[in-house]
Amino acid sequence: MKRILPLTLMLAMIYLVPGLAQPPCGQASDEPPGCVMCGPIYIGSTGPYSPGLPGPTFPCGSIENNFWLTIIAGSTNMSATILASNCQNGQGVQLLIYDQNLNPVSTCFSSNGNNVPGNVQASGLTPGELYWIMVDGFAGDICDVTITVTGGVSTGPPDPPGPIMADPDISPICPGAIVCYSIDPVNNATDYEWVL
Repeated sequence: MKRILPLTLMLAMIYLVPGLAQPPCGQASDEPPGCVMCGPIYIGSTGPYSPGLPGPTFPCGSIENNFWLTIIAGSTNMSATILASNCQNGQGVQLLIYDQNLNPVSTCFSSNGNNVPGNVQASGLTPGELYWIMVDGFAGDICDVTITVTGGVSTGPPDPPGPIMADPDISPICPGAIVCYSIDPVNNATDYEWVL
């Protein structure tokens, strides 16, 4: 029995760790703005997408199967690193960051048909503003991708809270009555402070 417990714990960790590496924002989008990255890492694929908006300018090449993500700038500078793996054609990917008017705000990365890691640099950003990351499979290549954003990722401020609910929901509430107050969970909030 003592030997089975450590083995069980080890197997549980092997199966749980990949579950922790899921995209923090859900599914990317075929068109901007895409999902908002709630952390610095996104894991996904260029597979399910079709050609979409390349923006007024796309200096990296042609667009075949791009997807979009949104990031909130936490500083005036940021960089994004992309690592492609399991590419069906070995061609790799392309990456560029746009503002909300589809103007490029970063350098451009293109694997140029070689499946190599890449990096783009963006500067002159406005903290708190939304920016769009576009990823495309080079020449339509379908790859798994890991994107890591550094130097200024913000999860953004908490959403406004919803209504305060009382249980029991009666009015008026008599002095000495025991009432439980609650609100629905608030996106991006980690702590709640109640003041009576």
